[in-house]
Amino acid sequence: MFALLECHQDHSGLESVSTISSNTSSSFSSEELELRTGTVVADTGTRSCKAGFSRQQTPIAKISTLVGYPVAWPQGLEDDRCKAFIGEKALLYPDAEIELMQNSIIISWEAAETLWQHLFKHELQVAPEEYALLTTEPPQPTTHQEKMVEVMLEPLGSPSLFIAHQSVLSTYAHSGTSGLVVDAGYTVSHAMPVHEGYGLAHDTKRMDLVASCLS
Repeated sequence: MFALLECHQDHSGLESVSTISSNTSSSFSSEELELRTGTVVADTGTRSCKAGFSRQQTPIAKISTLVGYPVAWPQGLEDDRCKAFIGEKALLYPDAEIELMQNSIIISWEAAETLWQHLFKHELQVAPEEYALLTTEPPQPTTHQEKMVEVMLEPLGSPSLFIAHQSVLSTYAHSGTSGLVVDAGYTVSHAMPVHEGYGLAHDTKRMDLVASCLS
């Protein structure tokens, strides 16, 4: 999928953005810097979040979507998200775990913002304000898309954002623009028809037969 998005940057309107800052550049070789150009591609699921760059064949980062905060914040550090526990570390503090998604829908935007900040700073090691962002999503309410745009463009500071249906990207990945895509996720499954690069939301079917039910 990541190589495909590079071929369709004109379609999405996401073109290459500014180069990495000098402080970040010093920690990478010239080959790594070349790969860290273009658009950041992120896929946030119920169990994991994957991300990489449009010039790469596969994601370079994959982390659990578990997010936890200390039960008792030190005075004056209530808003310090650096103290949050991300991914597998959150399992060590079960009383502090926060569920980010439920049935493929984000229910804690504060936890989502914390996860994405960690993704950029510690996993991708780039500044979000220097990269355009393409993020995927399953069929969602319009209000969910509006909130995602708000979080991505304001707290994260991404210069531009494109939200793509996972089903549409799947048809691109198979060298097509139309088809019927069945996506069996961890907590919900969808069947969406895609016509000429557009997902037909009104004909999308949802079912509760999911990956977590299979042995």
